[in-house]
Amino acid sequence: MKRFLYACLVLAAARSELAWASTDCATWLRQVAEASSYLVGMGGNASGSMLARHARALGFQTLHLRLAAVDATVEKSFPGEDVFARQWVFSSAADLPEIAVDINRFATASGRPLRGGSPGMDLGVYATDFVSAALGLEANSVEAGDWRTDKFAVHQALEKARLPVVFTQHFSGPAELMQQANLLPYPLLVKPARGSGSVGAGTFFYPDSLRSGTQALIEENRRRRNPNSGLVVQEVLQPAGYIPFINTVSYRTRSGDVRRIVTGIWEDVRGEDFPKEIWDAIYMVPSEKYLSSEQLSFFRNIREADRKTLDALGAEVGVTHNEYMGHPLKLIDPNWRLPGLDSARLEFLATGMNPYHMEIASRVLPEVLDAFPDVYSFRTELQPALVFIRSHQDGTVTQEGFDWLSQQVERGARWLADCKFTGLTAPEHPLVIKRGGVQAHSRAMTTRNGRTMVEWLQVVGRNRESVESFVRDVRQKERDGFFVRPVPY
Repeated sequence: MKRFLYACLVLAAARSELAWASTDCATWLRQVAEASSYLVGMGGNASGSMLARHARALGFQTLHLRLAAVDATVEKSFPGEDVFARQWVFSSAADLPEIAVDINRFATASGRPLRGGSPGMDLGVYATDFVSAALGLEANSVEAGDWRTDKFAVHQALEKARLPVVFTQHFSGPAELMQQANLLPYPLLVKPARGSGSVGAGTFFYPDSLRSGTQALIEENRRRRNPNSGLVVQEVLQPAGYIPFINTVSYRTRSGDVRRIVTGIWEDVRGEDFPKEIWDAIYMVPSEKYLSSEQLSFFRNIREADRKTLDALGAEVGVTHNEYMGHPLKLIDPNWRLPGLDSARLEFLATGMNPYHMEIASRVLPEVLDAFPDVYSFRTELQPALVFIRSHQDGTVTQEGFDWLSQQVERGARWLADCKFTGLTAPEHPLVIKRGGVQAHSRAMTTRNGRTMVEWLQVVGRNRESVESFVRDVRQKERDGFFVRPVPY
């Protein structure tokens, strides 16, 4: 233990600050990165992988801390040796003190001491903050345990703070849940008490559907090796097909106060397949100067709900991604990490705020964030969106659908390239600037509990109406079998 504390003191003494003369976050981070290491806890989902790659691109020696129970080969995309200099695997919180010492020893011996660390996904939140705090780096308080990744414990913390929360119950397992099936409020959402993203979650409208569908969720969690900590059941508020969320960067100022910067507010619009995570489209809300009085009221309400939530949870460092539902807004899912599906890229495009860099700065150079406004402002009137293509029938991904999307991406790439020379201007027609789906002739399955997306798209348009028109076109193509050719009976 003495050796561990000594290592902490050495690392803390090695930290030095620069004189600030620039507001370019990336420029300052690159100067620090040349002689530093950066830790990513569980860099295995969309945001975690991208965060690791951004840290590496800035010049940090990037390190990886991963939970042994999560299988990197199961529906995961963990970056490899091209990103991470070294990986540590932990089985439980009891492993973390020794791992913290070893991480510090490795980083110091390499001549690039650890400067900070971020969680790349939910299961890396506590571990990353523990290692960072142990080594005297910027981190959220770890207190006595990893309760922040326990959805029911988070619910209790919010309830204790007298914040509006949805009706929530905890069950030890499916047997206990089935005993209460007839007494629960429907519709309801079932999800693991701990886990990776939204894996193993499902929405049910009747007791019979809960009885028949719960086992599939349990199996999904088992395949993903999510920790078995029971099930959380929450009521589904109306309107069920609408879930706004807000992305915020928190950091400690020189005076010790906590300041929060909102980088994006989004409207998650669920379609006719609302159960589980079957998204329709997610639209970024324009900045205040583009909003009507009704929209402005929502904008301010969700900011206030977010502030109260983060105060109650003790979030002081890093990016948070909180999802709400209902009127008035009630928190349904707090996340101590960057949002998935690389929506941070769209925020950067529209506002000039790069949430990946801001997350790293909150841990490494918080003073840089003093130059940012409290809430984002669009650089031009632009509508960023995430659009999802689903399979409504068993079949194969068509070549024509794949080629059509490739053409959209090519048009988007030309627009992005032109913006580098002429400045950001809204496109005349909606454009796809990134896609994340499967190849042509790949297998596709009927949508069941939302795990069968064929494609997810990053789209930009001139306004909300133009992007909604694009979404309607995509939906019609889905129904016509343009993206998925049915398997003949």
